[in-house]
Amino acid sequence: MGGNLISDDSTQYVFNSDAAVKALELYSDLANKHKVGKLWDFDTDGDPMVALQNSEANGIMYGSWFATELASGAPDMAGKWGIAPLPWGDAGRKYDAATGGACLSIPTGAKEPDLAWEFINSACRLKTR
Repeated sequence: MGGNLISDDSTQYVFNSDAAVKALELYSDLANKHKVGKLWDFDTDGDPMVALQNSEANGIMYGSWFATELASGAPDMAGKWGIAPLPWGDAGRKYDAATGGACLSIPTGAKEPDLAWEFINSACRLKTR
C-alpha cells in the first residue's frame, strides 16, 4: 500500500507518511472495525500453532518464515495448508508484508532513537485503538 518504513534511498524514515499510517490502520481495522481478524496475544490466546491445529483459527497473517515454522511445528497438517497473498491494495502492487514485532529494534548508533521509539510504541498500540 506504499506504506514503507524507510525511504527508497534509505536516507530517512517515512513510517509516519499518509500511506504508511493508512497501511498500519488497516492492520488495526481488520480486527477492530471489520471484525474479520484478531490481534493475537500469545499470553492471553495461547499458541497460534495450536489454534490452527484445533481449527480455532482459519488462517494467520504472518511473514513467509511461518511456512517453515508451521511445517516443523505441525507436521500432521502437511498438505492441509497453503500461503496466499494479502487480498488488498492497488492492482499490480507487490504482495509483501512485515508483521509482528520480533524484528523491531533501535540500533545503538541511531540518529533519531526517540523517533524510532515513537514508531515502535505507536505500532504496538494499534491493537488498543
